[in-house]
Amino acid sequence: MLHSPPGPTSAGPLRPQVTVAVVPRETFTRAPECIRSLRSSTDHPFDLLFVDAGYPAAVRTELDEVFASLPRRPTVVRTNHYLTPNQARNLAVRHCATPFLTFVDNDVVFRPGWLDAMLDCATATGAAVVTPLTCQGEPTHTTVHCAGGLARVVEGPRRSRRLIEVMFDQGQPVRDQRADTPRPTELAEFHCMLVRADIFSAVGGLDERMYSTKEHIDFCLAVRQVGGDIYFDPRAVVTYLPPASLTRGDRLFYCLRWNDLWWLLSLRRLARKWRVRRDPGFAHRYRAIGFRRTAVFVKPLLRRSGVSSVPVLGRLVGLAGVIGEKGVNLLVFGTWRLWTLAVPLRVTGGDPAVRREGEPW
Repeated sequence: MLHSPPGPTSAGPLRPQVTVAVVPRETFTRAPECIRSLRSSTDHPFDLLFVDAGYPAAVRTELDEVFASLPRRPTVVRTNHYLTPNQARNLAVRHCATPFLTFVDNDVVFRPGWLDAMLDCATATGAAVVTPLTCQGEPTHTTVHCAGGLARVVEGPRRSRRLIEVMFDQGQPVRDQRADTPRPTELAEFHCMLVRADIFSAVGGLDERMYSTKEHIDFCLAVRQVGGDIYFDPRAVVTYLPPASLTRGDRLFYCLRWNDLWWLLSLRRLARKWRVRRDPGFAHRYRAIGFRRTAVFVKPLLRRSGVSSVPVLGRLVGLAGVIGEKGVNLLVFGTWRLWTLAVPLRVTGGDPAVRREGEPW
């Protein structure tokens, strides 16, 4: 469970060495479950920082009840508008006062001992980044999503530069890896990632022009460029829980999170920043545009409507860029006011409100 910081000693009060920052990934409704799992599966003392970026009122109410049950109330950074993932993470960086910061998506649950293992790995190896064994779906901790991997840019013929991205063991059953030792890797994902806080100044923070996809690749390349090491620790196990369908409170943010414009701009930024040229793999990444929205939003919507032509109508709903999102929001949500909230270039603005431990709103 969560612990209060150790009491004062002759050398002064001791503080936790790590902040766990919970940020929105693509939905909101899993967040209370994430915090409950964090409370029950984490023995090591830590500061909890929660980024609340446009959560629905019902979820906020449930979260406040969960926060009230914790031994120490977290620091909550709240905005009344949506944020991109890297915007939310940079907010967490600015409010972190510990040597280590652990990013956690709000749809992740944990196996006991996860944080102790990652901190032990960082301390023993000097790693700038530590990634756990990340699993996917239910039953939890049974199917591998990512066990480290490759993230590099390689030179090719005719001045080409290819981006190599490989996730190890994806889709494989989890074996007992608690006796395994941490090992170097190149790939870490933001589902759960422990980072030395001083690396952010070295890399210039998280790139907020990486709007929705491959931001973890960009960060891993930046860390290794400045000489930081990335380690995979199979003793730490977490599971992310992707949605099978969307609640009413999740639909708008989900469609924004995976809108076509953000996807295309993120890929273009990644290619230009790392000088990727003549890479046939990027054709696959561009073809994947809209696949999450089609699988989780469009197909369930069409099934409920009794429509069977999923490929055709799915493509219509997934028209490129802002036009596609406008179609989704106008057709499904039916109000111009909701649409204006979802325009990617207008989604952010204003300063966040911060509530620290014991402070009322």
